[in-house]
Amino acid sequence: MSNTGPEYSIIIPAFNRADELQELLSSISQLDFPKDNFEVIVSDDGSTDNTWRLVQSIIAKDLYNLRFITQENNGPGAARNHAMEKANSSFFIFVDSDVTMPADWLKKIDTQIKADSADAFGGPDSYKDDFPPLLKAVNYSMTSFITTGGLRGKKGKKLAKFYPR
Repeated sequence: MSNTGPEYSIIIPAFNRADELQELLSSISQLDFPKDNFEVIVSDDGSTDNTWRLVQSIIAKDLYNLRFITQENNGPGAARNHAMEKANSSFFIFVDSDVTMPADWLKKIDTQIKADSADAFGGPDSYKDDFPPLLKAVNYSMTSFITTGGLRGKKGKKLAKFYPR
């Protein structure tokens, strides 16, 4: 794919996650990476909270290339796909709304992609060292080989809907 836009599209599917997005978008504003080389797309999946208002207030600050798109509630996969259709970059980076990034996060990704001439990449989910034991256990249970993560369903169902991580 050749293009003259940013190199990276950070895609964030969101559904009623304004509280989490505040911290995530703040961490993105602290990235030590050229602001013209990445875009951020919050792909809203029909939220009814103040997600739109929050993102618009950050867009107004013009900290980086941030866009807000929305669709009817169709799940995180559909929200990711919708953002990919609107993205202007060569690489899509998917992050959930409940994460934060260290300042060198995108620089490390960029360095490794260029060193390996990569067409695609992936990595493990992790947690901060200061997370309490219960949160570390939840992270393990959602990402371990035992559960494979990504299973979500309603009480009483034997099988849950699988959303790949």
